[in-house]
Amino acid sequence: MYNWRYLLDTADVKKYCDTLQKNCIAKLRYEGAFIIGFISARGKTAFFCHPQSGDIISRNCGFFILEDNGSLEWSPFVEGNMIPARAVCANPLLNSNRLYFGCLAIPNEHIFGAVLDSGMCCFPLEQSTLLVQPDAILVRKISFRHNDSCIIEIEGP
Repeated sequence: MYNWRYLLDTADVKKYCDTLQKNCIAKLRYEGAFIIGFISARGKTAFFCHPQSGDIISRNCGFFILEDNGSLEWSPFVEGNMIPARAVCANPLLNSNRLYFGCLAIPNEHIFGAVLDSGMCCFPLEQSTLLVQPDAILVRKISFRHNDSCIIEIEGP
């Protein structure tokens, strides 16, 4: 199971970031929908990319962080493939323009951004936006029982 924890103020962010060793996934309610980004382990600031405008939004508090106890995993993303049915959606109630969580490995760290329906991903950098194909997309794990029947664990958001 996974859930989203809201970091209300800078004290919440400081407490969370004091133990942060690497960047982590975050989402922000912005203009009526969620946009995707990450908390930088180096700067203790969250960066989000508005996928329609390409604007970078940075926040020191007032956003959600993903907490997972093992029900999610990263699945390699192959160019030309559709978004997997078990991909975690940031805006599950929207009928169109849904956003999914993508990961990109850059030197010495991973960054996270919004995978669009086209398969491209909008990654927020500190002062610019990177629009590329993600290395991986966040999906719900599939567990198998002894009788080989497949059970998809659907929890959250």
